[in-house]
Amino acid sequence: MVTDEVETEICDILKEISKYINHEKKTVGGNGLLTGRAGKLLFQWHYSNCEFADVDTESFHSELESIQTYFQSIRDVSLSDGLSGFAWLLEHFLENDEYDSEITEDIDAYIKQVMSGDNWTGDYEIVLGISGIAAFARRRFGQGHGEGLYTNLISRLINMSTETSVGICWETPNHSPFFIPSEGNPNFNLGLAHGVPSAIATLANALPLVEAQLPQIRYILKGSLDWLIAQKVKSNNVRSYFSYIAGQTTESRLSWSYGDASNALVIGRAAQALNDDQAFSIAESIALNASLRKKEEASVYDAGICRGSAGLYLIFYHLWELFEREELLQAANYWLNETLNMYREEGLDGFNSYFVEQDSYIADAGFLEGYAGVGLCLLHAIGVNRSWDDCLLLS
Repeated sequence: MVTDEVETEICDILKEISKYINHEKKTVGGNGLLTGRAGKLLFQWHYSNCEFADVDTESFHSELESIQTYFQSIRDVSLSDGLSGFAWLLEHFLENDEYDSEITEDIDAYIKQVMSGDNWTGDYEIVLGISGIAAFARRRFGQGHGEGLYTNLISRLINMSTETSVGICWETPNHSPFFIPSEGNPNFNLGLAHGVPSAIATLANALPLVEAQLPQIRYILKGSLDWLIAQKVKSNNVRSYFSYIAGQTTESRLSWSYGDASNALVIGRAAQALNDDQAFSIAESIALNASLRKKEEASVYDAGICRGSAGLYLIFYHLWELFEREELLQAANYWLNETLNMYREEGLDGFNSYFVEQDSYIADAGFLEGYAGVGLCLLHAIGVNRSWDDCLLLS
């Protein structure tokens, strides 16, 4: 728990984030969950649960209706900008109300059609691929609906896997925007955002739900867990356990998208699902080593969930809950304080997103990289529930 002084500071920051989102042009950032208007509504929804919140309910519902109208003509099924992301948002809004399965029924049916036969040639990862779509399907399945879609997605994910001498993994398709030609073909990505960890996290979540229908899931999950653990960087000159792509010796940053912190959480959760004590111990060791890295050593340049300090606060908090090691809670508090320091130094501009290609900071109110996501992490720090982070495979 934060001190009363820090809680007051966070409340003031949240008010400023909400005010910025309310006055921002509605066309900025598109309409999707991870980068657009839907993600900003996710923040406003949770912020409205605070006693001090000043969310305009009429404006909120008007914005939601506008986004809903937009998605009626969209065929993109991705979590990031497509139908599954918006459907996940609707399912999330419904979780504390009387559940109405019909609200996302048509989207469920359409995605099932897209996934039928040989129609799907896309990615397996979370932003554009099956792991992200499965986040929506898992929520709907948890309400007793959409079993066909969820089992179809998990089955397809299993079938996309590749068996190697050290375990099971997933290849990034060479037509994928996340394929890196300079790394040769095939690419085996090691990040939670675009790589094998996203598939492992998805299967670990699915194991208790669909093992009866898909008994091979346990074998695939165990094989992929073994493969990921085997990808330790073969160099004594780097601080990270993992690099970015299998076979690299580059030290990876700490973030949600890549690196040891998020991968330790994935390995730990998968090991827990499989009752694999050895893998669980390895994950704990990776997490503790990651907790020693500070801002400069972790290549953290902004606050956003994707690559920044707020995302690391949330991940280390999860790691503390999983492993119950005080060092991990200390790391979570360190990254929370680093996030607050960015605001203390520059105000809301301190939360701007860093773009390495331009070597510049840009104002971004979105969920994955911008103010809305930082705000959701700060809400968690003052005790507002974080039931939203399953869409990022953090729960």
